[in-house]
Amino acid sequence: VGFVEQMFNEIFTLAKSQASGDGPSEPNLFFLAMVHEIDVSVRTLTEYFEANVDPHLAADTTLHATLLNKMRVTLSMIERQVVVVLENALHLITAHVKKTLNDKQKKTDFKPKEDAVAMFDGPTDACRSARTYMNNVIEYVQKNMVGDNRASFLHALGCFFFDTILSHIKQYTVSSNGALQLAQDASEYRVCVGKMSNSDVIRKFEGLKGVVNLFLVQPCTVPS
Repeated sequence: VGFVEQMFNEIFTLAKSQASGDGPSEPNLFFLAMVHEIDVSVRTLTEYFEANVDPHLAADTTLHATLLNKMRVTLSMIERQVVVVLENALHLITAHVKKTLNDKQKKTDFKPKEDAVAMFDGPTDACRSARTYMNNVIEYVQKNMVGDNRASFLHALGCFFFDTILSHIKQYTVSSNGALQLAQDASEYRVCVGKMSNSDVIRKFEGLKGVVNLFLVQPCTVPS
């Protein structure tokens, strides 16, 4: 058990060090795949202990209790470390999305000149970049994580993504004409999170329609 604990500590130290950067390039999310490997290792360790160690310790109650307690402490430590790694990953991904949007979104995207022809050829460059990155992240998570870990992580990721998009939109002045462009971006984000297959997240992004509709209403059409 001591060897296993040492091995996991080394893995977590490496994962957290890799997740701490905030450079311009896309963050390396290899440690998400490591979470799956850790989960498999924990199950293997638990099954081995129950099948090959536990039965032979029944006669020695003191040793049996000591090893059981050591197992519980080790598994609890691993669980806490996994939570830390996943939280770091969420913040790292969110920070990259935020940086991408801030770097690529133009002030005129949602407030074009009054005499500009309203011809919007798909989403904005900022939306395209954020969507592409998130699509890659979702695909990576679905490929390298399984079960409850994957479902919980995608749910949290979707909520973080929604909060990031909503906060981003609030930074911009949106004209009724620019709201048409915003509507296209919002539609792209909804399609993106649809791949998470999480009804709560999808419902949040469906709510963006209401935000866009507020900008589509001309002041003169609002009854006084």
